[in-house]
Amino acid sequence: MVNTNDMSQLVKVAQQMQENFKRAHEELQLARYEGVSGAGMLKITQNGKHYVEAKDVMITQEAYNLGIEKLAELIAAAFNAGTRRAEAAQTEKMTALS
Repeated sequence: MVNTNDMSQLVKVAQQMQENFKRAHEELQLARYEGVSGAGMLKITQNGKHYVEAKDVMITQEAYNLGIEKLAELIAAAFNAGTRRAEAAQTEKMTALS
């Protein structure tokens, strides 16, 4: 328990909390989040900054055969699913630290 009369102890606790939040934020930025659409026909893996590299996109022949419009929808859906996973992980981790 923190003694509220001891200002230096309060400062130390605040600094430790700030460091914990910073570390959690960095971990979340580096983590990988997968978004899937079309029952697995398309997968996109992104990091916590929502950055996707070409090697992180998997498109099946079946998805490709659907045509450009449907393929674009699948890409958007997979990216959005990955983004939702990243946001959920961030909310969960930050809530646990609060």
